[in-house]
Amino acid sequence: MNFVYYLETGESLQKRASKKSRRKTFFDFVASRQKWAFLQSYAAELDYFDSRYRGPEVHKASVLRAHVAAARLPEAFELLIPVNSAMNVIWNNVMEIVSGRVPSSERPKLFVDGREWNPT
Repeated sequence: MNFVYYLETGESLQKRASKKSRRKTFFDFVASRQKWAFLQSYAAELDYFDSRYRGPEVHKASVLRAHVAAARLPEAFELLIPVNSAMNVIWNNVMEIVSGRVPSSERPKLFVDGREWNPT
């Protein structure tokens, strides 16, 4: 979020919005710029990972520690989904935009055990 916001505006997202409103500020920004609109489809995925894996770490308590203490490990495929999305779709679209071309609006579907993965 910070990279895209800075690339387009030359401003830091942290300076523009408080911690609680960075996500809202970013997605409002994305909604107002057609070339970045493809990022709106990642909002649900971002919310899922923030609440499931990252959220408590922001408040100094590791989510992974809770998983280990409960003798359950996070699914490896779930931990890699944001990396796969970033490297295989988002980065390619950023490069298209920087090169002056139109980004792809196609978003590949993710499948796990033959079923489409849904981050809700």
